[in-house]
Amino acid sequence: MRPITGLVLGSVLVPLGLVISLTWLPSSVADAFEYGAAGACKEAVPNGSGCWTEVSAVVTGTQIYTRPRGNSNWVVDLTDQYGRQRPQVAHRDVFNRLTAGEPVSVRFWKGRVVLIHVPGGDDLPTDNEPGRQIGMASLATVFTVLAGSVFFLGALGVHRHARSWTRSVSRDAWSADLFDAVAPPARLWAEAIFLIAFVSLAVTTIAWGWFDLPLLPVAAVTLGFSALGWAWLLHHRARAVMERRSLPRKPR
Repeated sequence: MRPITGLVLGSVLVPLGLVISLTWLPSSVADAFEYGAAGACKEAVPNGSGCWTEVSAVVTGTQIYTRPRGNSNWVVDLTDQYGRQRPQVAHRDVFNRLTAGEPVSVRFWKGRVVLIHVPGGDDLPTDNEPGRQIGMASLATVFTVLAGSVFFLGALGVHRHARSWTRSVSRDAWSADLFDAVAPPARLWAEAIFLIAFVSLAVTTIAWGWFDLPLLPVAAVTLGFSALGWAWLLHHRARAVMERRSLPRKPR
C-alpha cells in the first residue's frame, strides 16, 4: 500500500469513528437507560413516549438471509394488530424453534419491535433492542477509530522512510532496525495498544456478531488472552535477541 492510500483511508476512518462516537453511541446509551427505566404504557400504542407496549402476535414464518461476507440476517415474520412486522433478531436457539402459526407476544419501543416473547420459552431480542444497539455502536466506534489510526500512522511511517507519498516500500525492507528508525521511541507501547486492542476487538466482534455470545465477558476474555499473547511475543523477541548477541565465552 502506498503512503498516500493509507493517509486517505486514515483521514476518512478516524473522523467517521469520531462522528459515530458523538452521535450513534451517546444516543444508544441514552435510549438504553430510558428503556431500562420505562414501564408498560397505559394504552396499547406502538410509539409510546417513555413506555413500551406488548401485544399479541402470530409468527408467519422465519427467514435466514446469508451474506457473502459477514454474518447472516435472521428475520422473523410477524402479524399483529398493527400489521406485518419483519424484525431482524439475535442468533439464539429459540429462533430455530419458531414455527408458522405460533402465538407470541412482541414488545414495541419507539415504534419498533425490540423483543419477541415465546410463551413458556425464552425471549428473543431484536437488533432494535437498546442493549444490542450499544454493543453495535461501541464496536463500530472502536473498530473505525482504531483502523483509521493504524492506516494514518502507518502511512506517516512509510513516508518518513520512503521520502515519497506515492512510492511504496517492499515488505522485505521492513526489518526491526528500520522500524526502530521510523517509529517513535515508544513504539512498543504503540504496538501493544494497537495489536492487543485490534485482536481483542476482532475476536469479540466475531463472537458477538456471529455467535451472539455476551459482549462484556467475551471482550474481557479476549482482552486478557491478547495481553498474554503480547507478553509471550515480547519474551520470544527478547530470547531471539539474546541468542543473536550472546557474548563469546572467555578462554579457560
